[in-house]
Amino acid sequence: MDGGHGNLFSFQDLKVWEKSVVLAEEVIRTIDEILQFLYIARGSLFEVVTLLIIFQRVGWLEVEKVIKFQRLAEEITKMLNSLIKSTKKQIS
Repeated sequence: MDGGHGNLFSFQDLKVWEKSVVLAEEVIRTIDEILQFLYIARGSLFEVVTLLIIFQRVGWLEVEKVIKFQRLAEEITKMLNSLIKSTKKQIS
């Protein structure tokens, strides 16, 4: 590659091309990190619901409260799933 103003042999010899490739790699890495975060958030939500059910079974929570929390968790799960789906579309 010619760093000055000499002859260029292909578009890949351009600095703008090099910088674009680096930027694209960083964006993909960032999207992968966002996906990882969303998967962890969804898993943590499932853990909370499981704990609520256990708390209800041992008498620490009323059934009505658990049902209320489960409905809320279902709503949040749908939101997380939508975010995961739309984020995946950006990298495919």
